[in-house]
Amino acid sequence: MMLPTAQLCSLVCLIIAGLNYGISLTNLPVQIIEKYAEITHFDPEDNTITSILEVSFCVGAAVGAFSSQLIAKRFGYPRSICFFFFSGILMNAVLCVPVHWIYLTVFRTICGYFTSSLNTICPLLVAQHFDPHTREKAMMSYDFSLNAGVTIAFVIHYGISYQYNYWQITYAAPMLCDVIGVGFSFYMIKKVKMLSDAKLAILDQERSSILEKDTVQYTETYTDASTKVVTENHSSNHDQHPAEVKSSSVIVFTKKQLFRLRYVAVALGSFQMLTGIDAIIMYASDILAKEFNSYRIGILGSVALGVVNMSTVLVAAQLVSRFDRRKMLLIGIIGVSACNIGIAICYLLQPVNELLLLILMLLFQIFYCSGPEPIVFMFFSEMFPNEHKNQLSSLGYGANWLTNIIVVFTFQFFEGRLWILYFIYAGATLILGISGTVLAPETRGKSLDEIEAIIAKW
Repeated sequence: MMLPTAQLCSLVCLIIAGLNYGISLTNLPVQIIEKYAEITHFDPEDNTITSILEVSFCVGAAVGAFSSQLIAKRFGYPRSICFFFFSGILMNAVLCVPVHWIYLTVFRTICGYFTSSLNTICPLLVAQHFDPHTREKAMMSYDFSLNAGVTIAFVIHYGISYQYNYWQITYAAPMLCDVIGVGFSFYMIKKVKMLSDAKLAILDQERSSILEKDTVQYTETYTDASTKVVTENHSSNHDQHPAEVKSSSVIVFTKKQLFRLRYVAVALGSFQMLTGIDAIIMYASDILAKEFNSYRIGILGSVALGVVNMSTVLVAAQLVSRFDRRKMLLIGIIGVSACNIGIAICYLLQPVNELLLLILMLLFQIFYCSGPEPIVFMFFSEMFPNEHKNQLSSLGYGANWLTNIIVVFTFQFFEGRLWILYFIYAGATLILGISGTVLAPETRGKSLDEIEAIIAKW
């Protein structure tokens, strides 16, 4: 168990990581891309370039989700978190320099890697060291901070819309988050080291007391026991077929009892993005600007979406301890799918009713932030067995970002035919969301050991 001050630092790092994630995901709206194009001389009307720039963050995030556990395994969670925060400072500083759209793509991809790595590791660190009640509060705080980050990015965009020459401010905000994160993660490293030193001191005392016993008798007993263990292990290893010796990373993907859990991880990770959430978030100002024929109204509409998200999370935070996770998730899935169908019909029946479209988008955010967003994050921090937590969480988050890449990249190419996409979003949400939810274990009010015991019976 970590020291209380170290626990607090881990919680603060989780909240800062969520805030950083929300800002970084949405700090490159189409209008800023147009300003960057004016400085670096490329065609902002080229949908391919725009899509590449928007999706670059998601590509890096997908790589981070799959590979961040390797760094965490090597250096431990606290040191890895500190490294990712520090790297984020460097990447956001580099992004403030306008060079070329390929330059922006490369470093935005790297920035996505570090941001995603933080948001993969921090929830696991918190889940390991908090009781069920505190854990769900921590995860709802994380979800709120993520949506607060999105809202902050929209507010910043509105502020610089009067003078886009100050577009670098969009990278200064996540840089500030990274600076704060470095401070708290470094302090957490020191506290964990203090705890480790205290444990080593206790072990040294125990070792000294053992050495005071009869050395001859102790040695004989130890030798006899060691000989017996070595003999038994040699016999066991000799009889075991080499093909049966597998690393834990291989076992995760071959054990029959984990097949269901693997499907749940992929289904929930995929459907969360296949709702189309990031297409709405990342292109919100552009979508609303086109429908209302005013780019400033479009930006204000995106701010309204962010405020609704934050308010919904606050309400959902009061419900997660009273209602089962799966029930909340199913209600959110059905609501999101209904809104997607409504948006598809809205686009299909030209001309588009702007007010109805905005209402449907707001309802979409309410259903999403009360179920699919917070509950999936909670499941990923709670339901995986400790022995396989790193690999399975990487699988879930990796599937999440891979589907996000598809959603964000393809959105621009369906301009004029967006109704097709929203029907696809609705269908994918219903199929993957419902199947993943039904097969997932209920985790409300249960310790990690109790959840693991449930999974072991599958």
